[in-house]
Amino acid sequence: MQSSQELQLKIKDLMLDLMAVLHENGIKEVHMGGMMRLLGVEEDVAKEYDHERIRLGENFLAVVQEFEAQQPPPSGTVLH
Repeated sequence: MQSSQELQLKIKDLMLDLMAVLHENGIKEVHMGGMMRLLGVEEDVAKEYDHERIRLGENFLAVVQEFEAQQPPPSGTVLH
């Protein structure tokens, strides 16, 4: 079983990956309620965030790459 901290890191990583894909495809604003639904958050919780949005700036991908470079790989990761 994963610790709460490991789980939070995985969720943040998934969110960053998803936002990077959106950014690469020209989407510069992310709807947080929708993001939460994609990640499996229950409707009652996700709808509380329907008014929240994150704007992805021009340097967003550089920030993601810097963040990911600072994070150690999750335990059990096999590097090829």
